[in-house]
Amino acid sequence: MSLRKYAVKRVFTKPLVFSLGLALFALSWPIIPASAGTSPISTLIQTSVNCNGNTITALQPSPGGVMPISALTGLPATSVPTQLQSTSMNWIVPQCTLGHPSSGGPTVPSGVVPTNNIPSSGNQPYLNWSGFEAETHVYSVVDLGWTVPRVTYPGSGSNPLSAIWDGLGYGSTNSNMLVQAGTEQDASSPSSYYVWFMLLPMELQQQVLSNFPINPGDSMFVSVSHSGSGVASFSISDLTSGMGTAFNEVWGSQYTIGTQANWILERTQVGSNYQQLANVGTVPFNSAYASYGGTPYALGSLNRYYSYMWACGYSSYIAKTGSLDSSGTAFPITWYGYGGICS
Repeated sequence: MSLRKYAVKRVFTKPLVFSLGLALFALSWPIIPASAGTSPISTLIQTSVNCNGNTITALQPSPGGVMPISALTGLPATSVPTQLQSTSMNWIVPQCTLGHPSSGGPTVPSGVVPTNNIPSSGNQPYLNWSGFEAETHVYSVVDLGWTVPRVTYPGSGSNPLSAIWDGLGYGSTNSNMLVQAGTEQDASSPSSYYVWFMLLPMELQQQVLSNFPINPGDSMFVSVSHSGSGVASFSISDLTSGMGTAFNEVWGSQYTIGTQANWILERTQVGSNYQQLANVGTVPFNSAYASYGGTPYALGSLNRYYSYMWACGYSSYIAKTGSLDSSGTAFPITWYGYGGICS
């Protein structure tokens, strides 16, 4: 949910070579990775929606039909939650409002050089991100599942915030669009929970899906993808409630995608300040995949690095990324403190 900004600018030298073998029957239709075949999708109902001044195209199966979820996620049917392949899923046309603005981050201490292609044991100290990042390739699809954490208002006028998301790119410039979607968990009074997506830097505030309610304990599955030619696709599902939404957005020829995949817990930035991190406890993540060349890969098989989130002044960490499990697709992130408010 934040623009990619470092104390020392990160430089990428990998060419933007993209050979996913997409089947785009129209710009407003979903991306079909080669691994999922080229099954016709013309039976999907398409609805144009004004989302805070931008047009998105919602996708729904015909009544009694099933969403071609493997096409949307880049995953084989065996790796997709069974609920998403059921006629009982309620695929809605989203309605949009605005959420928190974004104007900076993830930030590292002055003098620390974020090194490209850090090996899997590498750790980056960020003020506002905890999770995994993978580079080296031009990724086309990123998938992630998680359980929405319950957050509690700590009192004393504080308002700790948190966002969980997966994304493509890193959003620092027009040439590195960040395509991302996830959930927000704010420990206000009362606590609030909602679903959002963003295209950075084209959109500088969360695009909140106002008709997609979520609750603590819900199991989410989010897939974001891009066509390599200015089209982003989103598939957001609540496996607990059975509600889902899938839509595309065109970002324009001035934007391209960056060479990064992200699986992140973030403390939301408001204005120029990082807010306190809401107490999310331990968040279990699953289904962490990224696709390139038409093939999905488990996070554990990618050239990746992890990050801890640090308190203001970097005196101690406030969120810690745990180890990947044996499948390479599941890991925890644990809360350790609020971390103060700082810029």
